[in-house]
Amino acid sequence: MKKQLTPWLVAGAILGAGALSALAHSGATGVVLERMNGMMMLAEQVKSLNLMLVGNTELDRAKAAIAAEMISKHAGSAMLDLFPEGSIEGPSVAKAEIWERWSEFEALAQRLGELGDELGEAVLVSATVVEPQNVAVAPVLSEWEQLDTEMLLGLKTRQKRKAELDSAVINLTATSTLPQKRAPKDVFTDIAANCSACHSAFRR
Repeated sequence: MKKQLTPWLVAGAILGAGALSALAHSGATGVVLERMNGMMMLAEQVKSLNLMLVGNTELDRAKAAIAAEMISKHAGSAMLDLFPEGSIEGPSVAKAEIWERWSEFEALAQRLGELGDELGEAVLVSATVVEPQNVAVAPVLSEWEQLDTEMLLGLKTRQKRKAELDSAVINLTATSTLPQKRAPKDVFTDIAANCSACHSAFRR
């Protein structure tokens, strides 16, 4: 069953930018302030993408690609660097479980980066009509071109040569099949779900 975006899922992914902004001016300093600012930036990108991919705003592919790049660049190791062990002082909303379950947190951060990369490609690829890539066209060969040295010398029958040509066409079809790109909205659904899962487990 295809996943559907729901209001609560998107709301969770948006991070509550307003609340974080207030917290950022309530005594946060150092790495805590830095990561709050980073999360607010991510919230703005998700909010912008939500309007374009789920709401009624027209999709601006250039803007969506930039948002996807921002998500990708601030995920993965860049995000992990903002969570040195025990950094929950002041108005931080991070839970201690982050460091108790670091491998899970790391996987979510890395996955966000991968999804950001995928979304960036998806919004650009979807701008053009992609012709089917799984149909191979066999070359049209003349009677002479269908012969080879062994056949000319009587070492191979015409039936054997035909079987070789048919096999070449099958191999061409297999190698020309390219993986299909997901639609931008489907990738965004996974981004929202990834953010929601991380917040549910590791954010107060």
